Amino acid sequence: MKKIVSLLCLLTMVMSLFGTVAIADEKTKVVVWTNARHDYDYMTQKIDEFNATNTSNIEIVYEVYTDNYKQVAELGFDTGNGPDVFNTGAGVWDLALAGQALPLNDFMTDEDYAYFGGNKGIVESVNMFDGKILSLPMSISTVRLVYNKGIFAKAGIEKVPTTFAEVEAAAKQITEKLSGEGIYGFAINLKSPASALGRTLDYMMEANYGIRYGYNFKTGRYEFDKVSDIAAFLHQMFVDGSTFPGCDQLDIDPLRTQFAAGRIGMYYSYSAAEPGVYASQFPTEEEWDFAPLTTNGNPVGKQGVDAGKWWCINKDTKNPEAAWEVTKFLYSKDLLAGSYAAGLSISMLDDVINSVEAPAQVTEHPLMAKQDTDAIWPAGPKGLTLEGENYYSVFAGYILGIPGYEDLAKLCEDLNTRYNAALDKGLADGTATAAVYPNFDPMDPTGSMN
Repeated sequence: MKKIVSLLCLLTMVMSLFGTVAIADEKTKVVVWTNARHDYDYMTQKIDEFNATNTSNIEIVYEVYTDNYKQVAELGFDTGNGPDVFNTGAGVWDLALAGQALPLNDFMTDEDYAYFGGNKGIVESVNMFDGKILSLPMSISTVRLVYNKGIFAKAGIEKVPTTFAEVEAAAKQITEKLSGEGIYGFAINLKSPASALGRTLDYMMEANYGIRYGYNFKTGRYEFDKVSDIAAFLHQMFVDGSTFPGCDQLDIDPLRTQFAAGRIGMYYSYSAAEPGVYASQFPTEEEWDFAPLTTNGNPVGKQGVDAGKWWCINKDTKNPEAAWEVTKFLYSKDLLAGSYAAGLSISMLDDVINSVEAPAQVTEHPLMAKQDTDAIWPAGPKGLTLEGENYYSVFAGYILGIPGYEDLAKLCEDLNTRYNAALDKGLADGTATAAVYPNFDPMDPTGSMN
């Protein structure tokens, strides 16, 4: 009997030991959601390395959603099945702003703050709100003029155009000399006015007139009349017949296919996107490059960049410390330096940039990288309920010469009236927010904010 009892005790101890080992081996899973597929192979390799080597018993579960990412995220958050860490792309940043992001202040050290650029990278109204840091800077992108070197040479254009008048003249010259071969000077993807003018008008008004989305941070008012000559410049190329036929019915990817085929001289698009597009999505033998964003010849401000935010932690995560460790890994110098070197992202962090040689794409297209003329701008007003068409649709109507949109001055006056009325109403009832900086300097927008 004693032997039986001893055996039972021993068996119990062994089972208890196995149970303890099983519990100890159970990893803390941190679920990460993103809409970025272009770097999937690289990211999964780095995550596999992290999962195999980290000493915190953490396992990253990395999930990519390219279709309906915002809707997937909304459903996940609403049902309590959201990720621990999430990318802010495809409109998901709006969910972070609505309260879904966990403030990061208590996690960050002085070294972290310096790594992310201090008050040049952690900026009120961009990734910090009322002092609460919701996300952190990583990569950067902005708009440049994309042009075909071979077409320029064939048309006899020696100088890359930098002003409205020069772009108009170059587009006209290309079209006059080469349209017989099916080559035209300029294209803009006006099937989607927001996409087209978000790549042109929005960035041009920052550099040329010191306002963003039509809003003047000094006065706290919309002033669309100040940017009318940008619309007039784009309109003139349609009047001249210098635009690729049917580009008003093109989305950006069909436009890119025509550019890759050597049929378009110039268009505007994002510095971080186009090299990858023409390396893999639409391979081309055409020789192309970036030129600076077009100005009126007398810019008064820095050009805005898409930067300052990338990963957030879900406020409902059950493992905030583990989620922060994963977030730091996703922002780590080793991971970001590899991504930058491979041409998968354009870093805005000095520690990352200085740790590796410039990638081949940046060497080939130097204007991919952040320039002295680029800067983070404050966010424009939020929460407006506008009566009537938005400014993208109105300016697109003028650019295309649609009947009823001929009087540009009247259109701008109407936009000012409707946008300012919506702003006043939203501020009065608390549904809108808008920053005002009486000493705002478009040449130092970040300094103005902080």
